[in-house]
Order: sequence, then C-alpha cells, then structure tokens
Amino acid sequence: MTRGEYDPVPFGSGQTTRREIISRKWLISVGLLGLILVVGSAITALLWPELNSIWSSLQLELGATLLLFSVLFHVERTFVRREVRTIAEDLIRAITPDDIPRMAKEDPEQLQRVADPHGPVAIAEEWREAILQGDFKKIWQLSEDNWKLCRIQAWIYNNREQLKAFDREDLDRLAEDLLQKTEKSRLWRPFIKSEKLQFKEAWGIARKELWGVAGKRRCLGPNYELVILTPLGERETGYIVNAPAGLPAAMQLLMHKSDGQWKLAAFGAHAPPLPGWPPAWWIEGDPAAEAATDEDG
Repeated sequence: MTRGEYDPVPFGSGQTTRREIISRKWLISVGLLGLILVVGSAITALLWPELNSIWSSLQLELGATLLLFSVLFHVERTFVRREVRTIAEDLIRAITPDDIPRMAKEDPEQLQRVADPHGPVAIAEEWREAILQGDFKKIWQLSEDNWKLCRIQAWIYNNREQLKAFDREDLDRLAEDLLQKTEKSRLWRPFIKSEKLQFKEAWGIARKELWGVAGKRRCLGPNYELVILTPLGERETGYIVNAPAGLPAAMQLLMHKSDGQWKLAAFGAHAPPLPGWPPAWWIEGDPAAEAATDEDG
C-alpha cells in the first residue's frame, strides 16, 4: 500500500525553515571569482604592460565589483543576524527556577488549569506523547470521530487507485468500514503503518520532559481551546515570550470538550477538519484542496 501524492497531516503549522536568499557557498564562489579576476588583471598588467586593452580594464572592474559585493553582503548579513538575535533575546527570556514560585502566585488559576489531569492541557500532552511514541490506540481514544474520519478519508483518497475505489459509494464504504471496525478491518494495518511513518518523519522521538505548554489560555469558541506545545531543548524550566513570535517545531492542538471530556478536534489548525473527498484541513497551501478546487473549476 503506497502513501499517495501528499501527506494530509498539516505539519507545516509548527515548523519553520530558514531559507537564504543567497547561500553561503554561492556567496563565497562569487567572492573567489572576483578575486581571481582582480589578481588575473594585476598579473596581466605586471607581465604585459603593453597590453593595456579595454578587456583588461573590464576584467578588473568586474572582479572588483564581484569581490566588493560578496564582502559587503556577508558583512550586512552578519550584522543583521546579530541584531535579530539581540532583539529575539529581549523578546524571549528564559525562566529561572526562582521565577516559578512568583508566577504561580501571580496566576494561580493558570497553574491549576495546567495541572488539571482531565483538562485540555493534560489531554493534549497525552495526545502528543502518544504521537511521539507511535501509540495509535491511545491516539484514537483521545481524538474525536470527526478528526479520525478525516484522517481515514485522506489516506483512502491518496490510495484510491490501489484500493480500486473509483466512485463516492466505494470511498464512503471503505471509510465507514475502517472507522467502525478499526483493528478488525483489512485496511487497518496499512493505514496505521502509513500514519505512524508520517508522524515519525515529522516529529521523531523526543523525551516527554523536554516539552512545555504555552501558558496563555486560548479559547476559540464554546468548549474549544487551542493548546500550543513546544520543545524546550535541554532547558528544564522554559522561557517567557514577550511579543508575538513563531515557535519552531511547536504543535498546535485544538481541543474540544464534549460530554464532559476533552478530545483532539484538530491538529495544526484553528477549526475542526471537514470530511469529504478530499477532506478540508483549513491549512493554507494544502495540495489536495488546491487540486480539488482546480478540478471543480
């Protein structure tokens, strides 16, 4: 069973990738080329002074321009990064052990919310731990049926040719069978294998104590809360963010309380996914959504 054309998990919501406009290797290559042209022009002028041609002048000017460009660009990049790092350090301050008692006194309700074993934060942390350990039985218990159905639909949609599901009735039948029978369905093993592989490739394995939760409560609607979990690295306590900032590799989990129990409603989005062929994840740039829109148009 293949994984299909795209990964339906909206992993991009928490991950940031830095891309250089001009790579370091390319910049060094330009600088070396400029240096070679300048040195070559100087050698030509010393050994053959009678060859004072326009080409020699152009070679010198081009080499000097390339060399100056690479040097100035490198200096500017280094300066800007240093300034950005300084500003980031001012915006994000590491928490020391001495800060924790004071913060607990200032916001006891928040501390109680985080410590509630049946609250959205605790269930979100259980869900994250199950993801990191590949425990899909636990993931299934902690997730709403709507999210599970959308995961199943995305996998079936990606593999519709191998499954020989060519119309909506076939697709709906396979999705219902997998959702209701779970382990007893013939598709359960290949489905779970694909899901585990996707989550493992995106998050790998991390120790539980190296993760923290964003302290601010984020209510998005009645009985809906967004819980943000972020890796702390080797920092045991955490850090304070004093301004809007992107948290690399953070997980955004939308939790929903129904029948007195909190469960995962969406992963990496601010709204539950919408079932369909393919399902809608409300993630900008979703390739399946773009393809479906183009087909419908």
